[in-house]
Amino acid sequence: MPGRKLAALLLVLGSLSARAGHAQEVGEVARVREALGIEGQRTRLLEVKEPVRVGLTVALSQSRSFIRLALDDRITATSQGAKLTVWGAFDFKGVGKFTIEKAEVRPEPELTTGRILLGLGVLQGKLWMALSQAVAHEVSVRTPQLTAHPRGTTFRMLVDPVAGTFLATDEGEVRADLPTGEVFRVTAGHWLLVPPKGTIQRGANDHLPDSLEDPPLVDCCDFRTGSQTP
Repeated sequence: MPGRKLAALLLVLGSLSARAGHAQEVGEVARVREALGIEGQRTRLLEVKEPVRVGLTVALSQSRSFIRLALDDRITATSQGAKLTVWGAFDFKGVGKFTIEKAEVRPEPELTTGRILLGLGVLQGKLWMALSQAVAHEVSVRTPQLTAHPRGTTFRMLVDPVAGTFLATDEGEVRADLPTGEVFRVTAGHWLLVPPKGTIQRGANDHLPDSLEDPPLVDCCDFRTGSQTP
């Protein structure tokens, strides 16, 4: 079952995070291959277990480049050595660039850690994200064509300057807000393609648009072993 596989993946990733970090840290690098981290004037090759924080831009320049982030609740941790919970996995592959744009914590009476609101900006690239349904944290993914708001889900995106933004939901639901004010809800088993210009397309995952010969990360992940990176 997808839900059980996701829970197993997050449990494995959880072993990677075991400390309370800086207030702006949102997780850490779980797997990486040839990915640059850019913060201000500093550029470096990212390494496994390196914390990631608001303001970090990740750039991938090769088709074989790959990074997986384990998203956790360290931003809410109040003491060193606090036990952290991994609530999401974010995979990014191939040539592309994304930025961790914002992270804030809103108090919730039912939650001891509060609700984390995480915002990512993707300029170009292929991504896959899995979020635990057991937590109330929220993510938004902004591209030049839309802003995606997943709800406890697994989904894929391709962001390309020519094709635009392709979004496919494998589990759960994703709301896509367009700059025009239009709103689309992409439920499990369906996709949405918003080009820079032209007609918006929608359909089922078994009938992909002809303009996309290589849909993003369609078979990217085996939850027992992690991403199948080349």
